[in-house]
Amino acid sequence: MKILITNKQQALKINDKNLVNKAKKILKNLNCLDGELSLLLIDDIEMSLLNKKYRGINNTTNVLSFCMNEGAAPVQPQLLGDVVISMETVLRESIDYAKTLEEYFDLIMIHGILHLFGFDHENNEKESIFMEDETKRLLKLICFEKPVFGAEGG
Repeated sequence: MKILITNKQQALKINDKNLVNKAKKILKNLNCLDGELSLLLIDDIEMSLLNKKYRGINNTTNVLSFCMNEGAAPVQPQLLGDVVISMETVLRESIDYAKTLEEYFDLIMIHGILHLFGFDHENNEKESIFMEDETKRLLKLICFEKPVFGAEGG
């Protein structure tokens, strides 16, 4: 199992090691023992550009997922894809939703990873409820892991 982290934002200090450990625990629990996941942490400007390019929406969003296993013939079956997170949006939304930064980041990361596994919340209510339940289950799984944010460098 391989987790690649690219941190292109400056708003928040990230502990890479703790982030990798959380992501590995999520993948292991989803029975993906040999998968490769890329986590890209960016700012709102870069996220707005990606959102415009890939979804036609001229605004930022908290997370985008780019699955590498979509279609008939994946190039590398173990390559899951990219989860792109706007840290500025996550910080803002954590305040708006009265969540800790850690808790809300975990929720957004899980949400993005679940999209790579084919989970969807936009097509129908039943799928949305299933994805929400899976998110809650995985949040409980990683809630006692070492924090991603804080003084420890990565």
